[in-house]
Formats: sequence, C-alpha cells, structure tokens
Amino acid sequence: MNNIYMSLDNIPYNSKPVKDEIKSLSTRIGGSAKNIDVTPGIITTLCNQIGANGHSFCTSTFKDGKRDKEHFEQQQLFALDFDNKDTKKSVTFEQVKMRADKYDLPVLFAYDTFSSVNHDKFRVVFLSDSSISDRKSAEAMQRAFGTVFPESDQACVGDVSRMFYGGKEVIYCDSNTKTFNVESLFRNMTSYLQDTYKEHYKRKLKEFSNHITRPTEKCIS
Repeated sequence: MNNIYMSLDNIPYNSKPVKDEIKSLSTRIGGSAKNIDVTPGIITTLCNQIGANGHSFCTSTFKDGKRDKEHFEQQQLFALDFDNKDTKKSVTFEQVKMRADKYDLPVLFAYDTFSSVNHDKFRVVFLSDSSISDRKSAEAMQRAFGTVFPESDQACVGDVSRMFYGGKEVIYCDSNTKTFNVESLFRNMTSYLQDTYKEHYKRKLKEFSNHITRPTEKCIS
C-alpha cells in the first residue's frame, strides 16, 4: 500500500464545532478527498492532525463532493467511537487494543475526543490493506467491527458517510501502518463470536446477517 485515500478537512478545531461550523464543515468535507502517503513520518503527522489538532474527517471519499451514501466512492479507513455512556459496557482503550491484537485487527491510531475526561471517550481507527469500492461491503465491514467491539457506539456503525470530529490528544499511533484484510475481519469476527457465545455463536451470526440488511442513519460525531 502506497497511500490512504480519505476525506480530511483542512480546518483545525480545539473544541467540538458548533451549529454554524457543523453546517459548513459537513458541506465542504465531501469535496476534501486527500491522498495520504504511507510513510512513518506522514502517518505520524496524520495521527496528530486528526487526534491532537482537531481536523475532522470521513473514512470514505465521495463522488461529486457530496457526502452521502448514494455518492460513496471508496473506503480504506474504519472508525469506532467509544463514549462509555453505558457503565455496563464501559471499556478502556487498553482493553480495546488487547482485543484488536487478539483478533488480528491492528489499530492504526486512536485519540481522545473533545469531551473526554481521563481517556473515557475515544475514537479508534483501523486501515484496510485495500480500497473497498462496494458500498454494501463497506457497510458490512463496519458492522463487523461493531460486532467485535460491542461497547462502541452502535447507533451509526454502518453509515459510510459518517463524519468524525478530530480530537484533543493522540493516545496511540502505529507509524508502521499495519493493516487488516477483508477475509481476516470476517474470520476473526466469527472467532470472537465463538469465543464469546460458545455454542450459541451461530445465532449471533444470523443476527449479524439481519443487521447488515437494515438501512443506516447518517451521523456525525
């Protein structure tokens, strides 16, 4: 892999954008596709640009500069939000990282969101070894990540047009740019379900299949 193709806003924020800023940001980011060279120095810069300097991004790029699923072009990055609102499903980044390592889903970078206190709200980003140009496949992959990490925000997990705000502190960055592939994602999702639900894992696989046929909501975070 020589580059990462994504949508990256040029304007930094030091707090969560407010109403008028969100409207402008949402409009312009669809036309903010960037080719990011995959070198350790540039990946570190990308981690800091998003995770510490508050640049918003979309994991996908879009045709005609329109940020919606109908204009989806391709996706290489996959992101999950962890806000720990439900105390029964609270999780730390260290726990997320351990599970990601166990199931061969290397984390590219992670950062605290603007509202995080003591690292309780964070975002984790993964990198596919190839560009995914089929929208349904990208949606299914996002839901697979949500299945392996059920503590993540499930409300918009399948939205390929989702816009993510940057953050205030990088908590992890892999400058060596380890990747996952489609086969390993679904294989390891199945392994996770087997480990977690034992003999009932096939029921969970059926639930997953039902989920990927449902429509998704458009979200920002």
